[in-house]
Amino acid sequence: MINMFEVLFWICLFAMAYHYAGYPLLLIAMGWIFRVKPIESSQVTPSVSLIISAYNEEGVIREKIQNALALDYPDERIQVIVASDGSTDRTCEIVRQFEDRGVVLHHHPDRRGKNEALNDVASQTTGEILVFTDANGMYRHKAIRHLVKPFADERVGCVCGELLYQNPNENLVAEGYNHYWRYDQWLKRLETQLHSLLGSNGSIFAVRRDLNRPIDPRVSNDMMLPIQVAADGYAVLYVPEAVSVESGSTGASEELRRRSRIVARGLVGTFFALPGLIRKGKILLLLQLVSRKLLRYFFPVFLISLFVSNGFLFASSEFYRWTLFAQFAPYLLVPLGYIFNRFGQKAGILSLPYYFCVGNLAAMRGICKALAFRNLATWEGFDRSYDLVIREGSGADGRD
Repeated sequence: MINMFEVLFWICLFAMAYHYAGYPLLLIAMGWIFRVKPIESSQVTPSVSLIISAYNEEGVIREKIQNALALDYPDERIQVIVASDGSTDRTCEIVRQFEDRGVVLHHHPDRRGKNEALNDVASQTTGEILVFTDANGMYRHKAIRHLVKPFADERVGCVCGELLYQNPNENLVAEGYNHYWRYDQWLKRLETQLHSLLGSNGSIFAVRRDLNRPIDPRVSNDMMLPIQVAADGYAVLYVPEAVSVESGSTGASEELRRRSRIVARGLVGTFFALPGLIRKGKILLLLQLVSRKLLRYFFPVFLISLFVSNGFLFASSEFYRWTLFAQFAPYLLVPLGYIFNRFGQKAGILSLPYYFCVGNLAAMRGICKALAFRNLATWEGFDRSYDLVIREGSGADGRD
C-alpha cells in the first residue's frame, strides 16, 4: 500500500535538492553539450537612454543624477531621464535643477506604479539602448561602457549588470544575503553560457530600444523584459563588470517587505510568462522558469510539507528519525548567529540559517499576497538616509 506521506516527503526533498544542486548541474551539462557560440563584444558606444525610476527619492536623486552625468560615456551619446511616479516630495524640484545639463523629467501626478511610469517614458527615449536603473543605485565609472559592449553582437537583446551591496556584513540579513549572492552569481554565469539569463536586476540592466515593450504593472519589468526578449530568440547575458552599488536591507523587517513583494510579483510574472513560452515552444526557458523561479518561490511550501510528512513518518524507521533531526538542526543555529551579531561579531556561515528563515518567511508572505490579489503595481518607499550614511568610500565612483 502506498504511503502518501512518504510520497509527499520524497517529492518535496527531490524538489528542494533539484533547485539548489540539480539545476546548476543541469546547466553545466547543457553548457558542455551544446557549446553555444560565444558572444562577440567590443568597445562600441551606441546611443543610450538611462532611465531612472523614482518615487519620493529626494534623499538620493541629486547624487544619482550627478553619478549619471559623471559616467565614462560620451556626453552626446547618453540621455538621462527621470521617470517620477507621483512623487510628492522635492524629487521633481531637484531634477529640474539639472535640465540645463540635458536631464529630462517625466512626471505623472498620480501614483500608478513603476511599470506605468516606464511604459509612458519609453516614447521620450532617443537611445538605441535603454538602460533601466533605480534612484539609489550608484554606477561605477565605466558601468555603461561594460553594459553595452555585448550589443556589438546583433544576437544580443538584453544585458544585466551586477548589483553590489555596500554593507555586505552590516547585519545578519545583509551578511546572509552576501553568501547567497555568490551562489546567485554562479547561476547567472552558467545561464549566460547558454545565452539565456533568466531575469535581470532593476538597478542595472539594458535592452535594445526596438525590443522594449509595455509591461503589465503587476509584474517586475526586470524579470519580464528579459524573458520576453529571450522568447523572441535574442541572447540575454550577465556582465559582472557593469556594477551598480546600493545599500542592502537594514534588517529583517525591511527584507521581509522587500522580498515578499519580489516573490508576489515574480509569481504573477511567472504565470503571465508560461503560456507564451509554451506557445512558442521555448523548452529551455520553460525549464529555467520552473527550476529557478517557481521552485524558489514555493520553497517554504516544500519545507512545511517535508516537515509535516516527516512527522507522520517519524515512528516508521530510524531513517525518518534522522531526517527530522536534520531538519531541526539548521534552525537551532539561528539564535547562535543572532548572538554573534548582537555582540558585534561577524556571524560568518551562521548568518545563512538566519537569512534562510527570513527569506522563506518573506516568500510565504509573497505567496499570500499574490493569492489575495494585493495591489502589486505601486512600490513602497524606503528611508534613503541609510544609503547616504554608507555611501562614503563605497567605490561607486571607482575608476574600474
